[in-house]
Amino acid sequence: FRVPPMSLGDGATIIELVDLGGETATSRALRESESRFRLAVEATGIGIWDVNAQTDARRWSPEFCTILGLPPGSPADPHAFSDLIYLEDREWVNEAYRIAFFSPDAPPYRAEFRIVRASDGSLRWVAATGRVTFDGAGKALRGLGTLQDITDRRQVEETLRESEERLRIALVAGRMGTWRWNLVTGEQQWDQTQYRLFGIDPALPPPRSLSMSAVHPEDIDKVKFDIAASPLDSGFLDAEFRVVWPDGHVRWITAHSLVRYDRHGRAFELIGVNHDVTERKMAEATLRVSEERHRLAVEANEVGTWDYDIVTGEHRWSDQFKALWGLAVDAPCDLASLRAL
Repeated sequence: FRVPPMSLGDGATIIELVDLGGETATSRALRESESRFRLAVEATGIGIWDVNAQTDARRWSPEFCTILGLPPGSPADPHAFSDLIYLEDREWVNEAYRIAFFSPDAPPYRAEFRIVRASDGSLRWVAATGRVTFDGAGKALRGLGTLQDITDRRQVEETLRESEERLRIALVAGRMGTWRWNLVTGEQQWDQTQYRLFGIDPALPPPRSLSMSAVHPEDIDKVKFDIAASPLDSGFLDAEFRVVWPDGHVRWITAHSLVRYDRHGRAFELIGVNHDVTERKMAEATLRVSEERHRLAVEANEVGTWDYDIVTGEHRWSDQFKALWGLAVDAPCDLASLRAL
């Protein structure tokens, strides 16, 4: 039964009873399907548009009007809809809609575009879909589709895109390669920079054996690890090792990785970033050699060295410097003690 929105005026209400005893299985399935569809539309807020291509009669659901910022029951005016489409999107959206009604072989109508909502002038993203049926002569009979507000989704996608772009720029600028290792299947994934860091052809698949073959023999133990022994509260793994390119060049790599665990505490994935630190290692070696040469020269010539930080006022004297002044090796670097001498 159903209760129509009307009364007899004296407080009585009209109740309509419908006998469904003779309902066929097909009609029952259709009625139930339409009920489920109606519930889905109301729950998701998806708008429905319907066009009779023969009579040009159009219908918009209340949800459709709400998305556009129009009062429910607004006339389904295609010109009003077009005027609400953001100017930069209007031409191609209208053309896609037109093709859907004039091309029987065209795929179902689908478009994502911006609108300027009528109620508040805000810019919103919407997704429109539709399917047009044609008669045997290829003439459009009816168009039926949906309209959905996807502003939140687009904002999330845009934020993610910007974040990924910043990450990509940072990785490229820092000459860092990223990789992923599925510990269950053994599959590995490398980006282009990771291939370049190891001097490996990007056309080759990157199994674990390939990466290990590029590691310097003396550093193999540095990149071997026992995942099972990695603590759950600190799944970070760091390593610094050398790789040997096919042409014999040796490069220094620093690797930072993270072990990911499932809810049972089992490691299932390892993700990481590799960075070429060859120049830094070479600079450190050069500095170390320079300092050693300086130390040997000072010791050979019995020269004492001193260092004074003007900003902090701190003095640093070498042992030979203290010896030349007759001070003990553990004597403080005090300028007043020198003045006294």
